[in-house]
Amino acid sequence: MSAPSTTEADPHREGFALVAVMGFLLVAAAFITPFAITARTQHLITLNLDQQLRLDGWAEAIGQIVAQSIARSPDDLRIPSDSTPVLCEIGEYKVQVRRQDQKGLIDLNAAGSDLISLGFQSLGFEKQLSLLLAQAVILHRSYEIPSAEAAAKLPVSAGMKHASLESVAELYDLDALNETEIADLHLVFTVHSKRGEVSGPDAPKRLASFLDNMDAHRPSVTTAVETFSLEVSVSSNKTSISGYSGFIFQPSSLPNQVPTRLEPLLAPIVKGANLAIPETCSPGLHAAVSDLLREIAL
Repeated sequence: MSAPSTTEADPHREGFALVAVMGFLLVAAAFITPFAITARTQHLITLNLDQQLRLDGWAEAIGQIVAQSIARSPDDLRIPSDSTPVLCEIGEYKVQVRRQDQKGLIDLNAAGSDLISLGFQSLGFEKQLSLLLAQAVILHRSYEIPSAEAAAKLPVSAGMKHASLESVAELYDLDALNETEIADLHLVFTVHSKRGEVSGPDAPKRLASFLDNMDAHRPSVTTAVETFSLEVSVSSNKTSISGYSGFIFQPSSLPNQVPTRLEPLLAPIVKGANLAIPETCSPGLHAAVSDLLREIAL
């Protein structure tokens, strides 16, 4: 009886098979990896967007409740009317609120050229250019048509409106203001106070420092709340994302009515030099925000 034959493994063939398998896996990985990375990136973007929308919604809800409280009784929550921010820390969340009464700003449709020029100076423009910009604003809102020679000297390449300004954003028609942040403009100018002077106690600190030596710096004589802006930001210690809501509100002349939103505000670009140190929020504001967060966060 003959012994069974044995076949020895061919090391060259096995080595080739291993290389082929590894090559196939590398090719497959080359196709699959970009899809996996893209899917993970899209997942993270979706999570961040969801968090952003959620915090934006919270900020808007808080802003609406606070605005109604200010319209009913402006001093109950003890929020300064000169854009000084107040900060409420509630668990992991930080809620910052900033209110600006519009009577503490320079009305572009009612103020004279000297006051408007002072506003531009407070933004850092030199005096001569500020006077020219103020003259441009006066003509921009006026129905009077300037001569071609006078118009050529004004820094308005987009042409004159010759009607009342409807938003501070229209100042971007002035060429010199293209690099100025809209949030900075809203801390100096308005179109909602309807008065030719500024209420000194309600003026933001930077503007107030320029008004000290001018007759337009007058104490507030009204007790009823007038048009005001309200900005709310909400952030969490667990993420770098923050929500924002900002509107200019007009209180109703009727009791217990929701104030009207006149104009939305854009979230300011935070700059280190312009960071204002917030005050601690009052117990009343802390309680109101805490109650609302407890309802909407659960």
